[in-house]
Amino acid sequence: MRKLVAIVIAGVAIVAIAVFLAHLPSETVTPAAAAPERQPAEVPKPDVTADVTDTRAQPASTARNNSPRAAASLTVEQQERAACQAVWERRTARERAALDAEPKDAAWAYPMEQKLREHLTQKLRSGQVEVLGIDCKTTFCEIKTLLLDPEGGNEFSAAISDVSGKSWNDFSGAGTSISEESGKTLYVGQLTRPQFRDRAQPSEEAQAEAACTARAIEKQARERAARDAEPRDSSWAEPMEQLLRQYLTAQVGKQPIDRLDIDCRTTFCRIEANGRTSAASIALRTAVQAAAAEPWANLRTGESGSTGYGDDTWKQRHFLHRQ
Repeated sequence: MRKLVAIVIAGVAIVAIAVFLAHLPSETVTPAAAAPERQPAEVPKPDVTADVTDTRAQPASTARNNSPRAAASLTVEQQERAACQAVWERRTARERAALDAEPKDAAWAYPMEQKLREHLTQKLRSGQVEVLGIDCKTTFCEIKTLLLDPEGGNEFSAAISDVSGKSWNDFSGAGTSISEESGKTLYVGQLTRPQFRDRAQPSEEAQAEAACTARAIEKQARERAARDAEPRDSSWAEPMEQLLRQYLTAQVGKQPIDRLDIDCRTTFCRIEANGRTSAASIALRTAVQAAAAEPWANLRTGESGSTGYGDDTWKQRHFLHRQ
């Protein structure tokens, strides 16, 4: 059985969508704008008034806020962003529903849950990670944990990787994801058996997702060109590059990375890195976020992107903006 890896990285397409959606404007987008994404040249534009309720039974102020005119006041770009957000949310919901609907192979699932519980009890001893639940179905097992400390992510990732060396190991792949719920950080690991198959997207949704991905890539290209053209304020950039390098190297020292490039200009610093373990990837992301809060850094966190490819290689890019 090939080496089991723990990949914390989303695919290129999903990362592009996530980065694209991360730049939503500060104003609130009404539900009416969150219609399915469409390719402008091939199918109609999203119907931004489809979810508008009957305004006759509402107070005048509420009726004005929910009116077609209010929805139409959104720019085309805002409507497209809202539509792409809806596309991604629908995809996530479908995938979650498919996992929940998978039947449970009791003969395999219950013994495997017990083995995983015993394994995690031995590995997670620092008190930084709390296991909330282990649920095995037929082709996968899902482990939900609560991170009590950022360093717990490294410990959990290492524990998942160690499953590959166990005699009872029945998995061929693994993945992890991080989410926030009620101010708490949840870290979910998924171990998949060889018969596990990704769920196919409906053709219409796949087209909409492809359109969102293409639009996000174009936007990233424009932003990259603007950043590359920005001049360098050497009096600020050179000291900041040195401080960031020293800080990040110290923070990820136990999880070394292969390459760390830092490029500061006038209004931002770009951090790019490559590595080969999930634990190192988590450590770097955590360190970059923490760097902006340091007293010596007049920075704020910006957009980030990451890619996993091959068996055990990842690449990350982060931006920190000068305040």
